[in-house]
Amino acid sequence: ADALYSAIKTKIPAIAQVADMDMADMNSRPGGGSFPELDLPTRCITIYPKTMSSSNLEKQMRLSTPSVIGRIEDNRYILDPRTIQKGQEKIISSTLARILIKKLPLNFLQGKSTFLKQIQTGHISNRLKFISVTSF
Repeated sequence: ADALYSAIKTKIPAIAQVADMDMADMNSRPGGGSFPELDLPTRCITIYPKTMSSSNLEKQMRLSTPSVIGRIEDNRYILDPRTIQKGQEKIISSTLARILIKKLPLNFLQGKSTFLKQIQTGHISNRLKFISVTSF
């Protein structure tokens, strides 16, 4: 969780302008099978977007390329890093940045990094097709 949280803070220095973000101790479920109700403790990233609804953020992350699958709890978008591989935090943070920064006014980007401008104008792309960062 620390690596993903740090990656998001690095990619979106103005995260406070577009979302409230925190880390939280939560539980996730690995799925059906032999233990359908087994709860696994996990440390998650919680995001409450200020420029859109949590369900809209979830939808845009899911429909992005690569798809990033999270979940919604208590009107917050939840990323559970228990299910991601090392190095994917950069891809996830770039995808999140691209979606959240699209909602910023263009004048906000004056004097900001080239990376932020590339995200907003769509010049950042990834080759992965799907990343799951959730367990129910």
